[in-house]
Amino acid sequence: MKIFHRLGAVAFVLTFTMATALAAAPKVALHLQGLLFAKRAGKTVTVPIDRLLKAGDLLLYRIDARNEGKAAALGLAPVGKVPARTAFVRVATAPRGSHVEFTLDGTHWSAHPMIRVIGPNGKPTEKPAPLAMYRAVRWSLTTPFPAGATAAFAYEVRVK
Repeated sequence: MKIFHRLGAVAFVLTFTMATALAAAPKVALHLQGLLFAKRAGKTVTVPIDRLLKAGDLLLYRIDARNEGKAAALGLAPVGKVPARTAFVRVATAPRGSHVEFTLDGTHWSAHPMIRVIGPNGKPTEKPAPLAMYRAVRWSLTTPFPAGATAAFAYEVRVK
């Protein structure tokens, strides 16, 4: 009989601990916004996209992250895709302590993507991939994302 009571207490403690852990879980919300660079009063500003885009337009994609949970989030790694008919230009914002990587194929990630080309001597060699080949950018936070914290991640693309 004592064994049953002890097991019941252990089950209660485990259930209570799990419920407490779930209540203290992180809850990260991500919001993506696309903006157009425009000239206003002689200054370059970002404005909501309110017209059809044309070749040469420069866009800013911004991902805003907020941890609405009660615990730090581990391994936060937002990904920004480069839309069809656009070319990657640059990372505009990377939070302190983040590691930025890019992909050419959606599978393999690298801080410095390389491509294989045939050199003048006819032998294969590797060189940095042109920015126009980038298909997505990923920021990996190297530290926990605290409860209540916010962060912005942004990149620019140009319409082809």
